[in-house]
Amino acid sequence: MRLRRGPILLIAGGAIMAIGFAIFTYYTVVFATKLLSENKYDIEPVGMTSVERFISKNATEGTYIVALMQPVGQPGIKIMDPAGQVLVDKQLEGTLAMDTFGLTQDGNYTLTVTNSSPDSALEANIVFGDQRSIIESGLDINPVTLSVMFNFTLYAGIAVFVAGVIITVLDRQRTSKMKQFGDTSDLV
Repeated sequence: MRLRRGPILLIAGGAIMAIGFAIFTYYTVVFATKLLSENKYDIEPVGMTSVERFISKNATEGTYIVALMQPVGQPGIKIMDPAGQVLVDKQLEGTLAMDTFGLTQDGNYTLTVTNSSPDSALEANIVFGDQRSIIESGLDINPVTLSVMFNFTLYAGIAVFVAGVIITVLDRQRTSKMKQFGDTSDLV
């Protein structure tokens, strides 16, 4: 059986969209793996660890992600601005905490994770800073380039797919009219 031009475009459109999603998924996995492997901290029992980052007020908001391998007790998170004012102070519930916080001024912000367990060490992955620097540190490709590549392949795939649907419908109408009038010379 020979494929006609409509089904060929349908397959091509689906393949282009799949390639776009594959590129996006690949870089998302690379991003997450790099961030988690480079930001691993061991916290001793009844101890704490602090991460300090310079964040410019131009960044509009800061971001933190704390992922615990095996939470023991109720670990705490505290974020302080350069003046020592507490911006976030909470106990972790579960293995993942991520949120944004408002910035008060330019300077070194400090995120502290405390281990409340008296007998078990805590392993934590901590990502902290402004969103732009976090994204740029986790990707080997410019985020704008990645976005353009993903959007281009997605929209190109959709356009080719829609063209395949239209051509398939038009070819079926043409074929049925040809059969209706007995003209089968152009049918394959």
